[in-house]
Amino acid sequence: MLKIMYVPGGGIWNQAAHYDNSTVTRLLDQAQVEADNAKRQALVQQVETIVLQDMPHIPVCERALLLGSRVSDDILGVVDRQNYIRVNTVADVKA
Repeated sequence: MLKIMYVPGGGIWNQAAHYDNSTVTRLLDQAQVEADNAKRQALVQQVETIVLQDMPHIPVCERALLLGSRVSDDILGVVDRQNYIRVNTVADVKA
């Protein structure tokens, strides 16, 4: 999620903000491959400190990301430029 928001080419949130900080990109790349949880958390905290100072996005809401490996592909559908997730009803799936 952080790469979508803060790494150039990462996703729509970064495209909208035109945010580009090479230190943030480097730290997120390191965090992505870091196996040690404490080290990964420290890297992410460094990123959060930097982006809170840069403030490329104005936080006006909270975004939730839903993931589930036991949910079939036809239950969750991504709509409207991948910004929102619509949950289908059982009737929608049977239709």
